[in-house]
Formats: sequence, C-alpha cells, structure tokens
Amino acid sequence: MKRLTRTLIRNNLIGSTRHFNCGVGLTGGVGHLSRTPIRSYYFTTSTSRLQDNHSSNNNEYQSLVFDQQQQKRSSSTSSSNTSPPSSSSTPTTGTPLIFELDMSNFENIVTKSKQPVVLVCYADWNSPSKQLVAALEDHARKNAGSLVIGKLNVDNNRDIAQSLQVQSLPSVFSLYGGKVLEHFATMPTKEVLDKFIDNLLLNDESNSSRKIIDTAESLFNSGQYKQALEVYQSLIHLQGCETIGLRGLINCAIKENNIIMLKELIEYTGSSDKFKSEMNTPLLIQAQRVVELSSEMTNNQDGETVESLVEKLKQDPNDLDTKYKLSLLYFQNEKTELAMQQLLDIIKIDKHYNEDQAKNLLFKIFDSMPSDPLVLKYRQRFSNIWFL
Repeated sequence: MKRLTRTLIRNNLIGSTRHFNCGVGLTGGVGHLSRTPIRSYYFTTSTSRLQDNHSSNNNEYQSLVFDQQQQKRSSSTSSSNTSPPSSSSTPTTGTPLIFELDMSNFENIVTKSKQPVVLVCYADWNSPSKQLVAALEDHARKNAGSLVIGKLNVDNNRDIAQSLQVQSLPSVFSLYGGKVLEHFATMPTKEVLDKFIDNLLLNDESNSSRKIIDTAESLFNSGQYKQALEVYQSLIHLQGCETIGLRGLINCAIKENNIIMLKELIEYTGSSDKFKSEMNTPLLIQAQRVVELSSEMTNNQDGETVESLVEKLKQDPNDLDTKYKLSLLYFQNEKTELAMQQLLDIIKIDKHYNEDQAKNLLFKIFDSMPSDPLVLKYRQRFSNIWFL
C-alpha cells in the first residue's frame, strides 16, 4: 500500500487539491493534475460522496470525433483481461486494451503504459458509472491498440480508491506518459466524453495524423475556410481520420454557405455505412436546415423587396403572408434577428399559421445556427408565447 501511495504521488494522482474545471463546483479532493493546461468541459453537478448520479446521457454530440486507426478487431478479446500492456513494446494491433484493475497490475497499466490511459472508477451498484464503463469500452474497441481503459471497482479496491481520494462516482482520470492530464467526477454527455477521448488521443505523439488535424483546425479557427477545406479533404481519405475529415468539410461548407457541397456531403453521409450514424448528429441536422432554408429563399424570389413588404405591412400590420415573406428576405440578407422577430409576431397572432409554417421556419433557423446566442434568446421568447 505504501508503494502504491508513493506511485500515486509521483504521478500526480494524489496531492494538493486541484480540480478539473467542469463548469461546476466539483467536490472531493482530486490529486494535483498535470502542469499541462487543463481544458474545460461542462458536466452536470457531481455529489460530495459516493452515490448514484442520475444525470442524463442522451445529448447527441456535435464536436469532432477523432477515430484513431480502426484496425481489425479481435473477437476473442475479453473486457475482463487483467494482463498489463507492455511498457517496452507496442501491443498487438487491433486488440482492445481493456483491463480490470487491482493492486497487482495498477502501476503497470495506469502509470507505465506507452498508450494514453483512461482510469475509470466505478461500482456495480452505481448505474451511471456502469454506463460510462460501457461507453469507454466502446472507445477502446474503436481505438484498438491505441487507447487503454483501466477499470477500478472501488468496492473491491477500497485502498486504491481511498488513495485516489475518490468521493463520487463515476470518477475518471486521463493520463499520458504517466501524468494526469484531465479529471472529472460525474456522468458526461456523449458529446463531452467523445471530446475528452479525442483530446487524450491527440497527446499521443505516435499519431501521424495529429499535425494534419491541428493544421486543419488552426485554419478553420482563423477563418481560412477554403484552406481548411483542402486539409479536411485529405483527412477524409486517411484511415482513422475519416469522421473528423467529414465533419470538417461540413463545417467549412456551412461557413462558406456552399449549398452544393452541403447537399453532396449530406447525400454521401446518408449512403455510406461508415457514416450513416452521423445523420442524427446536430452537425448534420444543422447542414440539412441550411440547405432547406436556402431552398426556401430561392422559392421566395418573386420580385418583392424588403422596402415594398414593409410598406405593405404599414397598411395592414396583420398581413401574415407578407410578414412571412419579409422574414425570409431578412434571413436572406443576414438580418437574422429581424427574421426571427417577424416569425414570432406571426406566432403571436396565429400560433398555427399555415399549418405551423412560421414555427417550422423559426426552428429551421434555430437548427441552422445552434451556437449563436440569439438562438437561446429567441427560443425563450418562443416558449413564452407558445405556452401561454
């Protein structure tokens, strides 16, 4: 036990209290984390002691998923494998690295692994932690040979759990090179968990795709969408990076308002067995709404101008057809807030105007710009009107 405690201190798993910033006040001591800058994610609030966390895990993800090299999986691999990964050689390609931890193998698996490690503390009686273990095992299979999942049953390993200062479940640490990078102590959404794994895998210098991804994201974040698009185009053909390439292309097409490319990408995604599950993600829904709005803008081109429609409304403020056309023109001219206000005005007068046409258009606009602060503002205004 003393040897384990020394190992934990040496690898920053215990020590001075410093929490991974989750956007909420997590309780319970966690070991001093890595000196590497800690990324911030938003989780639901954890509790100050071991108990079930009933947070929902239904949220769909929209962040980029870094699917590491997808090799042929070993059908005979057991999730209860307790053999530690070799610290001196690369494990067999295609073998999911999932280990049940105890005192005999903790140090080798958690602190000496050459691959990135996720240490998850769970209990059989704690449903959220069991769900999280299953989700992490899926990540281990997706990233076979590149990611280690170490599962610690706190009931069977109370000494280790106490040394880790685990005070709520599930509790998760990410490590690379024997150092803790990040920690959280609650049930994350799927989106957040995917991003957590992506960032961990990007620490692996053996990943030859890392520089390409960093280049693409840097170009995108600096507004150089055409250049970023070219780099993402190369990623979509690179094994293990197809998903991040696809999502990058879609994001670039949205930013460039390239409707033709968006249509092609949506069709490609829906027809591909590899990407078909992407069709239900917020990013693909956003892309579909952008295309639908573009089509509606095209159908609205009847020679009317904003000025002429405003003049009509002065004569008849309750002309809902004119208000609807005006909202489309406002949106087409990138006056989004004015467009949303016109649609709310229609809904105030007639909630079900033209078989919910105003409501449907408003929600298409919401879906086409999910991260815009205006969306939250006008969703609230819509709710105030709709549920009166």
